[in-house]
Amino acid sequence: MSFFETDYVKPISSTWGYFKPVKGENRVRIITSATVGYIDWDYSWDNPKPVRTKNKLQAISVKATPKHFWAVWVLHEWEVKVWEITQASIQDAIYSLAKDVDWGNPMEYDLVIHREGDLLETKYSIVPKPKKDITEEQAVLMLNTPLNLEALFSWESPFDVKQPEADDVF
Repeated sequence: MSFFETDYVKPISSTWGYFKPVKGENRVRIITSATVGYIDWDYSWDNPKPVRTKNKLQAISVKATPKHFWAVWVLHEWEVKVWEITQASIQDAIYSLAKDVDWGNPMEYDLVIHREGDLLETKYSIVPKPKKDITEEQAVLMLNTPLNLEALFSWESPFDVKQPEADDVF
């Protein structure tokens, strides 16, 4: 007699949220195409709110001009998260890899983002890992996670959507 039935598979849980590289190494797998736009901050609220648009608009705040961003879903430590990339050094590295004939689409390999420093002294480097397929467990996790980055443009949560179909993810 075994502890589990032979066909038992432990369900994968996901804590959805936003990915932000921490100091040291951060390994991710990009799992969607990039949604691109511009982000600015509205400081007229008690708690400043991000304002995202598809096109570059005149700044709404006097503190800065809108920043170009990419938003992608990533697998990070067995969780699906939104990664909003505003750092030019990260965008440049991923763009170069995506255009390189040997690397190509960054959804086909993991990226290790190395972060060092703080505030204005923060530096990032990106190291691609050898191409490999995602695991069956990762595919199940992706299928059980909503995918709606367009919601970022209307102050809605990108996490509150219907479950995707297999064809929507792969």
